[in-house]
Amino acid sequence: MSTNEADPGRGPTVDEVLPKRCAKAEGRRSHTGASCEGEWPTYRRSRLAGSAAAASLGEAIPISLLGILLAVAVAAGCGTTVDDVHRWGRRGQYEQIRQVLSGQPPEPVRVAAAVEFGAGHCPFAIPDLVMLSRDPSPRVRLAAVEALGRYAGREVYTAILGRCGDENQAVSDAAGRILRTWGDESVDVLIEALADRNYRVRVAAVQVLGSMRDARIGHVLVERARRDDNSLVRREAVRSLADSGFSLARPVLYELSQCDPAPEVALEAERALARLGGFVFPCKLVVMPAVAGAKDLGEIAGLLSRRIEEGFVGRRLCEVLAVQSGGKAGKDAAAATLFGRAHQADQVVWGQVDSREGQLRIQLFRLDVASGRLLQQESCEGYEEEGENAVGTAVEQMLSRFR
Repeated sequence: MSTNEADPGRGPTVDEVLPKRCAKAEGRRSHTGASCEGEWPTYRRSRLAGSAAAASLGEAIPISLLGILLAVAVAAGCGTTVDDVHRWGRRGQYEQIRQVLSGQPPEPVRVAAAVEFGAGHCPFAIPDLVMLSRDPSPRVRLAAVEALGRYAGREVYTAILGRCGDENQAVSDAAGRILRTWGDESVDVLIEALADRNYRVRVAAVQVLGSMRDARIGHVLVERARRDDNSLVRREAVRSLADSGFSLARPVLYELSQCDPAPEVALEAERALARLGGFVFPCKLVVMPAVAGAKDLGEIAGLLSRRIEEGFVGRRLCEVLAVQSGGKAGKDAAAATLFGRAHQADQVVWGQVDSREGQLRIQLFRLDVASGRLLQQESCEGYEEEGENAVGTAVEQMLSRFR
């Protein structure tokens, strides 16, 4: 009895099929003189290791038959519909969806896969969602980002941060919106993102950090506000410093308001200082009456003292102590030190006005009372008839360079 007679339900074997196919091919080629010899190059089982189906085909598989099997597999993968994916998702058959993604399914199927992975809360699907978040299709990336927003963990945070710099506005907006929902567990990833090469990623990171209350955040935002090479990142870092209420940033914000090369950053720093309130520097300052080098310069010296005090008070650089009118002017650092101690001040500021051959010279000094060390010195020259302008220039120099 033949094998087929013993088992009528069994199909023909490879050994039975191949000679017949070869004979047919030989007959077709006989008209052109072509030979069937060498028609069946083979792939060894080792080329298909891990496949139980391939192992059952014997030691050698004809390449044409392998092509047929692959074509059937590809056709089956491409035949998957969106309804199939959603049905598998409802049934919890997520492994089936992952198998479909291993092929090259069309865009709607990839979108549906991302949606189902997001709805299913399957941690093992995170690598697939990360892969989909880099898909060439913006629709797929958007669906993947929305799905990743339902998960947590470093891999998830990093993937969503990467999409903040997406060329598609809808994708980048979705990533930014999701970032704002994160908790303190994402702080480390956000801080690392401040060094990302994509400025959009850095912008998103500083925006989110500004809404958190971690002790490390203020210092890293200050560093980014001072040193980032992109003005948009610096501006957002300044805004985030104000959002976070980081009062220790006031001196840096004041420095940026005076020195940043980008006008929008300087303006944002001024706004941040106003929002934070309080004094920029935590010290008490007293203004000693200016010294006039000649009697006819007394009016300019009095104007200089008033402008100094008005400038410090107006910009809230520090607490300015009131001095009784008619105070005695000091002529040197020793006199300024005694004046500061008498008023229990941390620092003393005073000016000196001199004139030579119609040329006016104005000097300003700032001194630390405790150490007697000179902290700042500014000077300005001009004609006597332009004394008010010279006073204004000298005072502005001191205020803008105050540290």
